This record gives sequence, C-alpha cells and structure tokens, in this order.
Amino acid sequence: MQTISRVITCVTPNETLGVMHELEDKGIFTSNTTVNRGTSPSDSEDIAIRVLTVVVTEEQATEIFEFLYDKFEMNNPHSGLIYQQKLENMTEYRMPTEEELKNY
Repeated sequence: MQTISRVITCVTPNETLGVMHELEDKGIFTSNTTVNRGTSPSDSEDIAIRVLTVVVTEEQATEIFEFLYDKFEMNNPHSGLIYQQKLENMTEYRMPTEEELKNY
C-alpha cells in the first residue's frame, strides 16, 4: 500500500491550473493552487504569485518533483522556488461514487 507522505510546494509567477490538469493525467488528484500578491527586492511593484501544493506518496515524490521543476523551469532566474517536505499529518478523503450518492 502506498502511503501519502510528501508535500511538494511551488511558488511561481507562472500559471498553475494547466499543470494541475497534467498532474491529474498522471493520477495525482491531491493538489491545490492559490494566487497571492508578492514582491521582491528586484521588483518595483507587486506581482501575482501562484502557490501550488501537491500531496504525493513517497514513491511518487521524486518523479513529481522533477516534473514540476522542469515544467516551471526552476533552473531559470525569477522562476520561483520549489521544495518538498515530509507530511506529518493528513486526513485522506474521497468523493463518493455515483452509486454511493444514490444510496445516500
């Protein structure tokens, strides 16, 4: 059994919704994105910063981390940052199936 155990976080000025759909194609449905206001010493005004968080199993962690690193071109300046950490606590949930909804 695979255990959910890692959180990958990307902070980027790039669009994240399309990447979430690509993650779904890879069987990853445990992601979230937000749009935030941010700035840095090199920016003269605020910019939109997107934060994408993805929860994965330990077995998926390296593959998905590398996918996101490449997708957001993190090797280029001003592309954002990416980090991974161990997930300490989480409540797993799922959407009910059509059949379960009928019996509700």
